[in-house]
Amino acid sequence: MARIRTIKPEFFRHEGLQDLESDNPGKCVMLVFAGLWGHCDKAGRFEWKPRMLKLDILPFLDFDMAETLDILWRLRFLLRYEFDGREYGEIASFEKHQRIGGKELQEPAKHPEPTEYKPLPNGEAMGKQSGSNGEATGIAGREGKGIGREEEGKGTDICRAATVRFPQVDEIFDFWRTTLGHERSLLDSKRRKLIESRLKDGYSESDLKAAIVGCSLSPFHMGQNENGRRYDGIDLIFRDGAKLDQFIQFSTNPPKPQQLNGKHQTIHDQRAATLAALTGKTKQNDLIDITGSAVRLD
Repeated sequence: MARIRTIKPEFFRHEGLQDLESDNPGKCVMLVFAGLWGHCDKAGRFEWKPRMLKLDILPFLDFDMAETLDILWRLRFLLRYEFDGREYGEIASFEKHQRIGGKELQEPAKHPEPTEYKPLPNGEAMGKQSGSNGEATGIAGREGKGIGREEEGKGTDICRAATVRFPQVDEIFDFWRTTLGHERSLLDSKRRKLIESRLKDGYSESDLKAAIVGCSLSPFHMGQNENGRRYDGIDLIFRDGAKLDQFIQFSTNPPKPQQLNGKHQTIHDQRAATLAALTGKTKQNDLIDITGSAVRLD
């Protein structure tokens, strides 16, 4: 049964969706995407049945619903998974943007929870349109009353579900710790949420690891900057899709070292010398790590 959902004004000026519409004339991409929100359960899931969906979404327009759904999936506006021999879809950031209220809040989700998502072609996450992550799908508003009660409905069950869906979070975090030398860091809820958010956007485990490698190859982020500090935290690398894409690019095309002026170069050298004396590291290759760890000498 279809549900009443609200479309935010931002939907109609979303650049990524309009690019997708322009690149696929006659596929009704934006209207289909908007229509799908009303056919999702409280968790943003729906049965992947193009012919049935076509009966409810633009039934009198001549276009291939299966092809339109495939376009939205390939650009990560939708996720796909199978359960017990049936195929389902999920709007990637439904829970972030939709507020569920009333009777629906008390009911269980209609469709089963995914254990893993169907990979994109070649098993890798493909390129995305600008803003096709959480920003892209932020079109839904509130249904029902009582914001406090609605927020309670998004509690611990969702957190546990995210842990089950993305078992590779621990692997990615350990890779970050060892690659960037944060052996004492712990996987807190904020870091876990950031990693899960990028995986839910459609990025693969190898994408996130490539971004970590890219950060390690960036002289600026490893401490060769005017402040002599490292900028290599998970909160930066996985902040959003655009930042992640930047670090992935660094993994194959590392940026050149920043040219420091005389004043900042002197400060940089002084910090490096002081930390070298404290740690016993004097090799040139160690200085990048040393200068970036000043704020963590505890």
